[in-house]
Amino acid sequence: MSDGDSKTTGEDRRSGSERRTDADDKEWSERRSGDERRAESDRRGIYYSVRYTNPEAVEKLRDWLSEHCKDSFEINLPDDPAELRKWGRYRVRFETKKDRMKLARLLGVHWPKWMG
Repeated sequence: MSDGDSKTTGEDRRSGSERRTDADDKEWSERRSGDERRAESDRRGIYYSVRYTNPEAVEKLRDWLSEHCKDSFEINLPDDPAELRKWGRYRVRFETKKDRMKLARLLGVHWPKWMG
């Protein structure tokens, strides 16, 4: 057998040994923040994907969001309209889950005529 070759034993060398210890579990559990790892006001935001129909619908949606959302929101659109039509969807970023749910209910229950 040459250098670098290893014998195969037919057995997994790790079988029967637990690599994780109670100390590891304790260390990592202290780093976790709980069941809900993302905070309500996470700086990354909370997103909802919306189907693109036309530019007027985006403006009407912006008006609806301004009227119905308590916290800030941002509509993420590419600069090039052709790119937006190719994607077929765009995202709205919310600060809170509550505002995201308002839009989800609007679009999930009935698709408004002004959305196209």
